[in-house]
Amino acid sequence: MRNGNRPRLPKGLSNASINKTIRHLAMILDTAVEYGYVVANAARGRRRRLPTNRPRRVVMTAEQLVAVLDAAGRRSIEHRTLLATAIMAGGLRVSELTGLRWRSVDLADGWLHVEDSKTEAGERRVDSLLT
Repeated sequence: MRNGNRPRLPKGLSNASINKTIRHLAMILDTAVEYGYVVANAARGRRRRLPTNRPRRVVMTAEQLVAVLDAAGRRSIEHRTLLATAIMAGGLRVSELTGLRWRSVDLADGWLHVEDSKTEAGERRVDSLLT
């Protein structure tokens, strides 16, 4: 017991952790279906997953962006440019960010076209988050 209080109960798994486990189980059961060990995969289907909270997007002001870039130092313009793009495009994977080419950038309208994505669904147009 802690400090004379009731014993602390262990925390349960988050919905995201449970969903990840269900996804792994579904992959295993897919193989079992393929080999004929089971008729159907009981772990497949959207209704099996628990609701999760999506992270809230944080919009940075121009002043905040300047403060972050100043804190990063002025040694390498390439690193500052990469950091500014990562902040402004919010949500890009590192591979998507480093795979950007000038033809993918429209500075006038403030958007990027992500071409080199992990999946086809990841190929998208990303608008700037600057307010």
